[in-house]
Amino acid sequence: MEYPVLAGMFQNLMGFIARHTYGLADRVLPEVGWYFYLTALVMSLIWVATVRMVADLTGNRVWDTLLVAGSPLLIMHAFTNWDIPSIFFLTAALLAARNRKFWLAGATIGLGTAFKLWPLFALGAYLTLAIRKRQWAPFATMLGSAAAAWAAVNLPVYLRAPEAWAEFNRLNTERGWEWTTIYAVISRATGWAGFDGDGTPVILNALTLVLFLAGCVFTLVVGLRAPRTPRIAEILFLTVGFFLLFNKVWSPQYSLWLIIPAVLALPRWRLLLAWMTADMMVWPILMWHMLGAENKGLPGEVLNLVVLTRDGLIVATMVLVVRQMLGKVPDKVAAAHRGLDPLASAPETWRGTKRDTAGVHP
Repeated sequence: MEYPVLAGMFQNLMGFIARHTYGLADRVLPEVGWYFYLTALVMSLIWVATVRMVADLTGNRVWDTLLVAGSPLLIMHAFTNWDIPSIFFLTAALLAARNRKFWLAGATIGLGTAFKLWPLFALGAYLTLAIRKRQWAPFATMLGSAAAAWAAVNLPVYLRAPEAWAEFNRLNTERGWEWTTIYAVISRATGWAGFDGDGTPVILNALTLVLFLAGCVFTLVVGLRAPRTPRIAEILFLTVGFFLLFNKVWSPQYSLWLIIPAVLALPRWRLLLAWMTADMMVWPILMWHMLGAENKGLPGEVLNLVVLTRDGLIVATMVLVVRQMLGKVPDKVAAAHRGLDPLASAPETWRGTKRDTAGVHP
């Protein structure tokens, strides 16, 4: 199917529950409506649990949790797709690693990767710290348990139906760029048809991979050369940001992935709310554009402007995070935690400090 194995299992489970409970709503809802409401209910509960974990991770800046709980992106895309469970797994991994349960952190990263690819990027943040501190045991534990958890979910499906298992990879390899990527903006602005004359995105696939890997190398170099040990959220935010900016697909709900890393890395409320609001508007503007000129749809220039505004705000946030890592601008999160990273330090080392309330009115 079009989704990784665990996402497919989740969808199938919700379908099973919906089919066997539809009698409760058959007089007021179509079956597909009942499936949607049940799925939305379950994902809402998962999101509440996620927000609770974020409140733990924000430490002495607990009010920053409001940026997650009330994000404009959440209002628009919470139920656009099945991405909330992957965010839950990633957040659980950050909390488990903070509590030095590295095997659990790895397992939740593995499960998150079995749901969506992006939680795998968290390992890059911990690898950077392992290289910098020359402490390999925690990272090795996380990597091993992540691989084991991922294999436990994927291997039975692969052995039973290898072609079905590979369908997700095939679809993502063969598809072209999506409407709101930088490649689509260039195409609409210049009339350029694409990278590959035969219709297969071989060159595009290579370009997106090279650009993303270059972003990862840049993040690693900054992380290793920074005057202070970078915070986990800073590295994670840059990695996810580079992936979204350079990927050939930016489904609207993908932006949800960036909320928690952004809030934990750089809780500047005005900037983050500006980005989230601009990002929220990409989807309705895209729908309006897709009506076509014959149906009074918006011209491509308007869609390009909104996409570039979103991308520009993300890039601006990434630049500030890099400057923060290099000590060029103050780090409010570290300042609120005695100079420590609340994602990499035991709570007793920073708990009891005066709470930083600057996040409420940045």
